[in-house]
Amino acid sequence: MNKKYFDIIMYTNAKKLGTECGNYVHRLPFIEGISKAMKGIGKVLVVFQPRSIPQCWFDGDEKIREATAETAILKQLSENLWATRPIVTGNLVLASYFPFFRWIIRRQVANHIKQIFSSLNMTNQRVAWMTHPYHYLYRGCIRESVLLYECYDEHTFTSSGNGNKKTGLLELELARNAELNITTAKPLYDKLSAVNSKTMLVSNGVMYDMFSQCRDSQMPVAPELRRLPSPVIGMIGNLYRGYDFRLLDDIIRRKTGWSFVFVGEVSENARKDVDNLSKHSNFHVFSWRPYYEVLPFIKGFDVAIIPYKVNDWTNTINPNKVYEYFAAGIPVVATPIVELQRHNKCIALCQRSGDFIIAIEKAVRGELEDKVQIGIHLAKNMSWDSITKEIVRELAESI
Repeated sequence: MNKKYFDIIMYTNAKKLGTECGNYVHRLPFIEGISKAMKGIGKVLVVFQPRSIPQCWFDGDEKIREATAETAILKQLSENLWATRPIVTGNLVLASYFPFFRWIIRRQVANHIKQIFSSLNMTNQRVAWMTHPYHYLYRGCIRESVLLYECYDEHTFTSSGNGNKKTGLLELELARNAELNITTAKPLYDKLSAVNSKTMLVSNGVMYDMFSQCRDSQMPVAPELRRLPSPVIGMIGNLYRGYDFRLLDDIIRRKTGWSFVFVGEVSENARKDVDNLSKHSNFHVFSWRPYYEVLPFIKGFDVAIIPYKVNDWTNTINPNKVYEYFAAGIPVVATPIVELQRHNKCIALCQRSGDFIIAIEKAVRGELEDKVQIGIHLAKNMSWDSITKEIVRELAESI
């Protein structure tokens, strides 16, 4: 069988990519894994969300200068991975409703990427890798040989249950016409495989070598945690409306001798809930940190928690953080969303505050050590390298 050569052009909704971007950094290990798996096959170009000049005008002159500087440079993120952000004169919101604005943006994005192809000498067949239904706008922009849709979130309704019929229809059209769909949760797989049999279910992964360092006795605990009373109950990641803040409030209120630590950004839609939790003296929020800085915080956790609400939206989540906790050797207590139910041998699953407290107490006493060891073994076999190699192999068969 002849080796196939192709390049990947990955459209994202990110405005930045890397350690400076707290709300998107969890994607970077996966994308770097894809770029490694593509060595000897082709290059990977990540296309950020276009910068709209009309929006810059609205924001002021400084934003216009920032946009010009930002889009003038092609950024190399690693050996086989580049990123760029097109600048467009069309309005991104109006493009969702009016064909004329879609045409303008498509043309400008296509011209921008064409210049990148020339500078990077990208001459192979092309894969258009789309990560949101609205990226279907760019179909055909790069004359791709393969259209791939990666669905790692529920885009057709929100954490509050509000649906978006237009997005739903667009997603089904994208999934139906894709040569390959990739999903990260069983409900997402069921939805897309119903319209296209070329749909695969893959798990999220973990940087095992990095997070397993938390099991090293030489790694220090974050100074911010040393002064807190034990046990320390922790969570990393952004706080947003998908979490069960009533559950958290009840647990924190009842266990005043425990320290509850959250490391990450607070979304605007959860600001009121987090402010309410902040009334408790044993509740502590620390700002987002890049991976290498968050490890000492995880090292200081006695128990890690994942307190999602359980509903149709959260059941489509496959949280990266659970595999990071596994690799770190931290006992995990979580609510029973679908993807976590698959790992019930590694996690204490419960939904009521009383049961949550009992499970945490067992973890503190070391009674969940069997689950911890199973989690460590699982994480060893869930490296991003192995997961991304499987995806690239599947993608090659689609060309």
